[in-house]
Amino acid sequence: SDVRFNAELDIPFISDNQYKELVKQFGELGVKTFFICSNGEPLLNPKRFLDIVEGANELGVNVITYTNGTTLNLKNLEELRKRGVNLIMKLESLDPVKNDKIILNEGPLKKRSFSGYDYVSYEGRKIPRHILEAYEVYGSDRDMLGIETMITRQNLDEIVDLRKFVFEKFSSAQFLKHLYPLGYVNLMGQDVLPVKSEEEKISKEIISLDESFGFKYPLFYTTDHFSYDARRLM
Repeated sequence: SDVRFNAELDIPFISDNQYKELVKQFGELGVKTFFICSNGEPLLNPKRFLDIVEGANELGVNVITYTNGTTLNLKNLEELRKRGVNLIMKLESLDPVKNDKIILNEGPLKKRSFSGYDYVSYEGRKIPRHILEAYEVYGSDRDMLGIETMITRQNLDEIVDLRKFVFEKFSSAQFLKHLYPLGYVNLMGQDVLPVKSEEEKISKEIISLDESFGFKYPLFYTTDHFSYDARRLM
């Protein structure tokens, strides 16, 4: 359901060896940062993921990946930090019920093998345990971590508060991802899309908040905070 490929075509996934070869070629071309992303969960098989990262490490290539954190535990986090993996972890809401609902989704492809996160109290709020553990494990390397949040109708009213919480309590980057009429919207329905006028109002509040923390936006107009945040991290 993504514009980048037609999921109905009979195209096989590339093998692990082919993936490693791709990373090798990028490294030889001088690429220094490699995003490992997917329409699924990149860390679904942590060992497989770390095997690919090992090849990147040998070439001096930094790896960034996005994760819903469903496979993260202390052991996996230690391995990821040891191999220098930059993690962007999903957090859609500081309300556990709402966060689970947005991440797991209620559509036909609901993640049926996962019933919800284990939440812990932190600074007066409830957050998934793996997020707190990640910041503790990475310690002084917490600049290698970030939070990703989709801007949806369900969480629009708390986006600014959530962003301020991430900045103040974790001293960390937050990636704001706008929804497009494909992918997640196809699964959840059009009603997840925020009202444009309300989203524009929130965007102004976000820019004002960012400026209070010393972040500068480009002189050209951009509605895509996610792309700009990603470039800022790199």
